[in-house]
Amino acid sequence: MRKGILLFGGTSEGRKLAEFLDGKLPVTLSVATEYGRDILPSFQSVQVRWGRMDESEMQAAMPQFELVIDATHPYAVQVSEQVKKAAEASGTPLWRLVREGEYEGTAAQSHREAAQILNAASGRFLLTVGSKELEAYTAVTDFSKRAFVRILPQPEAIAAALQLGYEPSHLLAMQGPFSLELNRVLLRDYQIETLVTKDSGSAGGFDEKRQAAEKIGCRLLVIGRQRREEGISLCEMKKRLEQQFLLPCLTHPVFPLFLKTENRRVLVVGGGAVALRRIQTLLRFQLQIQLVSPRLCPPLEQLLSTTPQISYLPRTWQQTDCGDQLFVVAATDEEAVNRQIADRCNELKIPVSRADSGEDSTFFFPAIVGKGSLIIGISSDGKHHGAVRDYAAWLRKEQER
Repeated sequence: MRKGILLFGGTSEGRKLAEFLDGKLPVTLSVATEYGRDILPSFQSVQVRWGRMDESEMQAAMPQFELVIDATHPYAVQVSEQVKKAAEASGTPLWRLVREGEYEGTAAQSHREAAQILNAASGRFLLTVGSKELEAYTAVTDFSKRAFVRILPQPEAIAAALQLGYEPSHLLAMQGPFSLELNRVLLRDYQIETLVTKDSGSAGGFDEKRQAAEKIGCRLLVIGRQRREEGISLCEMKKRLEQQFLLPCLTHPVFPLFLKTENRRVLVVGGGAVALRRIQTLLRFQLQIQLVSPRLCPPLEQLLSTTPQISYLPRTWQQTDCGDQLFVVAATDEEAVNRQIADRCNELKIPVSRADSGEDSTFFFPAIVGKGSLIIGISSDGKHHGAVRDYAAWLRKEQER
């Protein structure tokens, strides 16, 4: 019987890895706080442990497992060091899951240095660095008037900020993920001149913050990571687990399911050529299509004017758009938005096809070949688009012979 995996999480990568392994391997997911436990999805078999462990507690727990995975935050350096030392002392294999994407334009190597930069600047600044780092910014002149703080809606985090002297009206207690549009609105409405953030990578919402700052001309002050880590990305981690544990069920199973679609509702987000192709295919199956996009390409505008099965919302995507659909297609030209749509659909257990990433898709939009009542759907693992296209073209030629 397998001893299973001890997974130190508390990050989006840790959650995704736990979801990937749920029901396939024995997994204990360790998160530091009760809040971290409460925001997790419902698991089938993953055991969740919450509460901070010191190094001795980690070392005592690790022999019960055959593998330890450290998926803690890239800035949680002390915790990662404790996990590493405990694994070495207990003789338990350790894999480090690292967050991809390091920002090359880092302006500060520490929070103290960031505070010095803010002292030399002027205007309001928004801190998105976590409640534990707020003390460093009290060194900024007139920080209580200039600083706005976005923190998690935890009583202890809010209390700590107030005790340090931050203005109550300047505390934005919010739980992410935060869209590009929400970041942009916050920066604009609070008249923020400098956005202070960590280099948290795409998974930590860095792209949305960077793009929002660029759109309104806000300065971006990024705190660099304290170290350049060696480790395994989420995608590579999944592949290694598949190989290590020899589980056929982990090798991207795809079941060809054919659904009755007449008058069922689907959501398509995007207004470009990809969205157009998806909609043209969906219309063949008598689906009711809700289309969300602030702009449409001319061919899609023309199709909309002649197709009553399409209802159009001329705006950016909102989380409330996902609800009772049969499935959702994310086909915008912004990677961050597509990722948010996929994450939201996964939360709601709605099948989603992300046009720019098979990794985040729960179903793959097939190439369709049909003749009379015969329908063939062709797909792969979401990566070999050319092979799918070529095979579909060959089948269509064969039909014509």
